[in-house]
Amino acid sequence: MTSCIDRIKNRGKLRIAVSVDYQPGKIYWTPQTNILEGFEADLGRLFAEELLGNGNQIEFIKVMFSERVNCLVERQVDLVISIFKIMKERLDQILFSKPYFIDKLSLLTIKEGSIKHLSDLKRKKVAIADKTFIFENFKKDFPEAEIVLAQDIPEGIRSLESSSVEAFACLYTTAMTVKTNWSGGGQFAILDTGNQFSAKDYAVGINKDCRDLYDFINTCLHKFEAKAILQDLLKKHNIYPHK
Repeated sequence: MTSCIDRIKNRGKLRIAVSVDYQPGKIYWTPQTNILEGFEADLGRLFAEELLGNGNQIEFIKVMFSERVNCLVERQVDLVISIFKIMKERLDQILFSKPYFIDKLSLLTIKEGSIKHLSDLKRKKVAIADKTFIFENFKKDFPEAEIVLAQDIPEGIRSLESSSVEAFACLYTTAMTVKTNWSGGGQFAILDTGNQFSAKDYAVGINKDCRDLYDFINTCLHKFEAKAILQDLLKKHNIYPHK
């Protein structure tokens, strides 16, 4: 029986699924060239280079965010590298590599504003641009805060700048990117949320029958960490893991 790795080598191309309807900065399409860029895209190219000897022997397949598990189960792709959180219910259907990135829900505030502690959020307006786990987690833990849904991350940040809201709930990596790269980012502060929110482990999704590919990806990730390749890739894309 042909192994999963042998099938990829025979094909001459590593097929990786990426979501097209949810791209919060770690991976994105450049419209002018239709080239996939970003941290997770480059991570995929590293896997292709290790497996096939050429990082360009890769095919990025666009899928909807909700289709990431199914495209693995149905063998439409070899890997999913698309902010794929390790979740118990998913482990019944697919394999996850060791985490390559850890993130956590955070709160961006105005440095000179009134919110200094989580307890200050009571009856305050908080913008959220993500209606998935961020919305649900925040709504559950802070029911007395008034949630204001923003169309996207820039709109949420602008609402904070204009004092329409007093905080912006987002991932830690997003908050750090805003502080570093946003014009006027120095006015913002990242509120210490302590152990209020659990960390989110992102990993590579793999078909459950592809144990050889699973072992290969984990070996690669260990190598990338040991040689600081993963850390250099994060720095290249201005991504700051939660500490």
